[in-house]
Amino acid sequence: VFARSVTSEFGQLVSIYRDSRIERELDISVHRWSANSAILYHDSILFAGGSILDGYELWRTVGTQDGVFLVMDIRPNDVPAGAPAEIRSSFPADFVLLGDEVIFTAAAPHSAARNIWLTAGTEISTKMLTRFSFEQTETPQSVAVTQDGRAAVIPTVQHVFFFTNTDGSGAWDGQLWVSNGTIAGTNWIKDFLPAAGATSAKVPLTVVVDNQLYLIVPSAENEQTYELWVSDGTSTGTNWLFTFESDTSPSLVATAENIYFAFNQNGQGHFSYYRPETDRLRELALPSGFEPIQELVALNNKIYFANRVDGQSSLVFLADITMDNLYNFQFRYPREQD
Repeated sequence: VFARSVTSEFGQLVSIYRDSRIERELDISVHRWSANSAILYHDSILFAGGSILDGYELWRTVGTQDGVFLVMDIRPNDVPAGAPAEIRSSFPADFVLLGDEVIFTAAAPHSAARNIWLTAGTEISTKMLTRFSFEQTETPQSVAVTQDGRAAVIPTVQHVFFFTNTDGSGAWDGQLWVSNGTIAGTNWIKDFLPAAGATSAKVPLTVVVDNQLYLIVPSAENEQTYELWVSDGTSTGTNWLFTFESDTSPSLVATAENIYFAFNQNGQGHFSYYRPETDRLRELALPSGFEPIQELVALNNKIYFANRVDGQSSLVFLADITMDNLYNFQFRYPREQD
């Protein structure tokens, strides 16, 4: 099953059956089809479908023309005729498997604020876990979004972590929440920006190692100060590890055993790692002249990043760091065919 784009916002759902090359258009359109707008769940696909007239809600398909079903009309069409789809739609997205159920984000029944929902693929099993902006409070909340527009929802083996915002722009309000898929188990953990009305355009960077969430959050003190934290999903198990300053946004990745983060000070790249098993935090001495590191990528227990060495662009990768083998730089200078 795939979607053929019609506009930048909407597309047509299409299926190809097994080895056949025959395309079958399913009688439904989809909203912003991407990696986080649908999920394979048992023998069907959950997705945001509908139409501009009826709105976009939670649907399910088995890939056949007669196998497309509305799971739940989350935001009923109790709006004036001709109202745009944005008003009459819940726009489900950010689907994440949690055990044998699916957590996703969608608008509340009578509010545009995004909330955390849970479903097992039927209407009776679909329920809202949070009530952000459902009741008119002084500081309505919604699920925050990252810079690429995805909801800040991070799955672990037992929990889903998520961040919220209060100003409607997607900016982070400093709140970290967690859910185990139940209303009682959906709880606030910590406020990283405790000042009244404080928000940040920088949603935390996150990685998961050994079922714990590691996150780099912007400090409440100033825009160039960041903090590394760890959380096991409880308030008492959410602890500060390290504070550092960076002229640009830092980068955070993880391998099977270590957490790595890069930051920049006065035009010089810096690189540190934290090993949870030994609770050791160490900064690596990068060669002089290393320009600011823009982004780290973890692959097969190695860390890759692009940089300039001796005035030439190169691809740099570090072997997985241990206390015995502090670092192992290897440089590959781009060739014309690269």
